[in-house]
Amino acid sequence: MPVAPPAAASPPNRDRPAFAPTRAEGGAVAVLAAAMLVAAGFAARPGDDPTPHAAAACRLDVNDAAPAEWALLRGVGPVLAERIVRDRVDRGPYRAPPDLLAVKGVGPKTFARLEPHLRFPTSTAPRPPAGPALAAR
Repeated sequence: MPVAPPAAASPPNRDRPAFAPTRAEGGAVAVLAAAMLVAAGFAARPGDDPTPHAAAACRLDVNDAAPAEWALLRGVGPVLAERIVRDRVDRGPYRAPPDLLAVKGVGPKTFARLEPHLRFPTSTAPRPPAGPALAAR
């Protein structure tokens, strides 16, 4: 009678798929996923404005700002920035905050968020001409 060769050792957990975490690994993954979601929730709450309203040190001059400067403000994209500048060119300089509310896309909520970062002219006197006329004085 022939002697059968010894059976080759089968790899452990051969009946388990290659990518199937054990119970302990699955629990660890679940805890890490929950921790990441909690951290992400604290990092980006939609109602918070990261810039302090009371201490707005650098305010945007509404009559001199270019579209790129407007687009730097939270809630103002390139399209709204172009709309604001186009309105200023068409209707003249902004003299008071309600003038900005006439722009399509700037409602009371948007304006309330932007107002602490904007600087309106202090007087309603006509602005002096810019450019060579100033150099001649």
